[in-house]
Amino acid sequence: MADRARAGNGMARAREALIVGALRAISEHGVKRTTMNLISDISKTARGTLYNHFRNKAELLRAVTEYEVERIGTLGINAATKRDPDAGLKVVLTEISNHPVLAYLREHEPEALIPLIMMQDNEQWHRVFELAKEIGKYGEERSEEIVRKSIGAILNPVRSSETLF
Repeated sequence: MADRARAGNGMARAREALIVGALRAISEHGVKRTTMNLISDISKTARGTLYNHFRNKAELLRAVTEYEVERIGTLGINAATKRDPDAGLKVVLTEISNHPVLAYLREHEPEALIPLIMMQDNEQWHRVFELAKEIGKYGEERSEEIVRKSIGAILNPVRSSETLF
């Protein structure tokens, strides 16, 4: 039983290394020029392992998006406090605005951002909405506003000197 748990942990570590490698590759080379081989090289993971986790680049990109939604949402949840529920939103908008992948795409491949902002019916946007509600313990209307601000930050980063609200 312990061997199975260790194997599961190793698989989770390999998957995360591949996702982090993909993030690095995309932030340096963009979506178009990032290949599965490049991700394998950057993550120092065998190509066979890469293909055991992800059948193709599209599947890997979905996993990257899910990973980042959860990571950024968790940062927001952890930053929110009872005295300042908007602190979580500030963290989320700052993280999105300063995200190296989004920065690269805004400058070099803006067309690659379209799927991110057009997936409102996608399961990921439903997760974003749920995280928005959890971040500030907001109702539906305020959570929708947070999602809209997050989408806005993908396209037009919030500068630290700007008012977030």
